[in-house]
Amino acid sequence: MNNLSEINNSASTEYKLLIFDGRFPESNFRGFRAIEFESYLNKVENSYIVNIPSGLKDDDYHIGRDSITYIQNTSKYILSHPQYANKFIEFDSKNSQKADLAYILFLNETFTILDYLETHNISFVFCLYPGGGFFVDKTRSDEKLKRIFLSPLFKQVIVTQQYTKDYILRKQLCDESKITLKYGGFSQFEKKDILARKYYPQDKNTFDICFVAFRYVEFGLNKGYDLFIDTAKILSEKISNIRFHIVGNWDKNEIDISTLGNKIIFYGAQNSNFFPEFFSNMDIFLTPNRPLQFGSQFDGFPLGADAGYCGVPIFTSDELNMNKDYLFGKEIVKIPLDALQISNIIIEYYNDPKKLIELSIFGQKRIQELFDTFNQIEVRVNTFEAAINSTFEPKKLTQSDKYFLVKFKSKRKIVFIKRKIYKKFKLVRLSVLARKG
Repeated sequence: MNNLSEINNSASTEYKLLIFDGRFPESNFRGFRAIEFESYLNKVENSYIVNIPSGLKDDDYHIGRDSITYIQNTSKYILSHPQYANKFIEFDSKNSQKADLAYILFLNETFTILDYLETHNISFVFCLYPGGGFFVDKTRSDEKLKRIFLSPLFKQVIVTQQYTKDYILRKQLCDESKITLKYGGFSQFEKKDILARKYYPQDKNTFDICFVAFRYVEFGLNKGYDLFIDTAKILSEKISNIRFHIVGNWDKNEIDISTLGNKIIFYGAQNSNFFPEFFSNMDIFLTPNRPLQFGSQFDGFPLGADAGYCGVPIFTSDELNMNKDYLFGKEIVKIPLDALQISNIIIEYYNDPKKLIELSIFGQKRIQELFDTFNQIEVRVNTFEAAINSTFEPKKLTQSDKYFLVKFKSKRKIVFIKRKIYKKFKLVRLSVLARKG
């Protein structure tokens, strides 16, 4: 596939399910989208993926990607997955890809594609994963959600956390009947990807603790990176053969780690191929994250779903009580947001390797149950079928709803005008500077 014309562009075809996404397939990264989307392509007859192009823009975020990147990534993906070669459709803003249903991930992408869906009368279901523009108690995020939920084409929202469902209901954004809760999500791995674990001390001489996350806030305070480093400093003084492993966009200059010497290793950001072997050597996945304390976003548990899926014991904070599906102390370990207390808990397991191995086994079994692809897909496909076959009337708008929609439309118009003026001013300023130069 060398150009756009080679991607299926049968705009007049009636499709059953169109999956709109601005990232899949990703370059050199398989990710959870691959597991989820491929499952739909296999399970739902006449289902296809439509790229969200970079030309479409959210009011606040740049969504989608340019055609060249899309073609390059898709071509590379198809070489290794030829069975999906005809499952990609070029986005056409003028012509409707007529479909029974559309499916989108995350708030920002759903909001970005909403005008297109309404223009072409395509009903939709979306998954409100944590992140992706979903903020807690932020006016703009709530407005986007309300605008989506008021669409006459909105059929159902899938949420993966009880906390998300409770939030939607507390804010009175959507009727409970239109919310499908399925805890968990998709690991980017399958059981065949998992390598045999190496346990301390029977298989190796070092006790290895990892921190895997991406930094969006200074010092990674929301992820608890500072707590991880403080914990590492305490443990390194008490355990000579301990090692700490950091994956993500972190480096030795983020926080002072001089006392840790060669006991800490930075790997940078890694693709999915890196992790099976990496996780097979880890004794603990430590995630002392602080949801909502340094921003209004929260992470879905576990941040280490992939780690737990591969058998690494999860030691996690749980400030929002989102881990009710696990037995603490048997399947995962709940930690406080205090470095000394975290250190004492880890030392307890370091001194009792059998207890840690049991935690690994039971935790892995539970996470593989909760993140089982078949069970996750079954709930979603049933939701799709119900949405396609439903004949209910759209919500009757109240005066308050009508007022909101008018006000929302006006606010968006003002935002776009301001942005246009700013861009023009920026171009003029650059032109002046160029002449002066």
